[in-house]
Amino acid sequence: MRFIGNKEAIAPVIREMLEEKGLLHCDLTLFDACCGTGAVADALKDALNVKINDLLEWSVTYTRGRLMAPK
Repeated sequence: MRFIGNKEAIAPVIREMLEEKGLLHCDLTLFDACCGTGAVADALKDALNVKINDLLEWSVTYTRGRLMAPK
């Protein structure tokens, strides 16, 4: 799913930066406050505890489905 401003292209870069800092796989929580289509939350769901939020209920519903679906 593509929307203007989505972070699909930079999600791997965000993950790489967190990995370099040693912040993955150490029981931390990511709060994705404006989750949109869930690109960042989905990229990090296996390495962090993820909490999502968005002003649009559709975005939360879509992202929740994306996070719960098997890869």
